Parts: sequence; C-alpha cells; structure tokens
Amino acid sequence: MNQRAQKLRRTSRTNTIEEKRAETKRHTLVIAGQHVSLRTDKEQHKLDGYAERLTESIEAMQALAPAASLKHILLLTAIQLVEQLDESEQALHALQSEIEESTRRILDELDAFDSDAACMESEQCEISDIIIK
Repeated sequence: MNQRAQKLRRTSRTNTIEEKRAETKRHTLVIAGQHVSLRTDKEQHKLDGYAERLTESIEAMQALAPAASLKHILLLTAIQLVEQLDESEQALHALQSEIEESTRRILDELDAFDSDAACMESEQCEISDIIIK
C-alpha cells in the first residue's frame, strides 16, 4: 500500500473514531459501591437502571456466598446473568415460533375462506365444494 493510501486510511479511521466519540458522553455509575466511568451514547437514566439491576444481582449473590471474594462474586453474578439471558433468548425463540405457526394457520384459513368465497361467487360450485370449519 502506498503512503498516500496509508495516510487516507489512517485519516478515515481517525475521523470515524472522532465521530463516534462525538456521539458519546462520559457517564459515571455506581455499581455495588464502586464508581465506574464510561463513554456511551446511552441515556443516563437507562445506565442508572442497568447499574441498579447489576448492584441488586451482585448483592443477592453476596448474600448467597458471604465468604466469597469480590472477584468470585462478580464471576458468579456474570454466570447467573448469562444464564438469565440464555433463558430469555430461548423463551423469545419459542414465542417467535409460536407466532410464526399461528400466522401460518391464519393465512391457511384465509386462503380456504377466499377459495370458498370465490366458489360461491361463481355459483358454479356444489355444496360439497364448500368446506365448513
């Protein structure tokens, strides 16, 4: 890669980083008594909610394992949160499947209804052609 192309690439990367930084704000959260600073585009009230939920999870884990070190408490809490996320994703997937199946059933019923209506409009069908459900 020639020098000009390298310079353009570096400039492009720098611009992207600067643009991203311009979109973010510095926030300070308190999680389990610890102050944590971060830059993000999320709103403060959302971050405060996350911090509160995380603190509650950490404190619940500390109550279950009072002799454990903070490092172990944090790891156990992370495992528990990943488990909860996995359960939520499985429930979401099951719900999506249920919605897809219901939608297919409804569309099949509409197709059957349209066929029956077309048959009745043409007046060329026999009573046995009309399916009553």
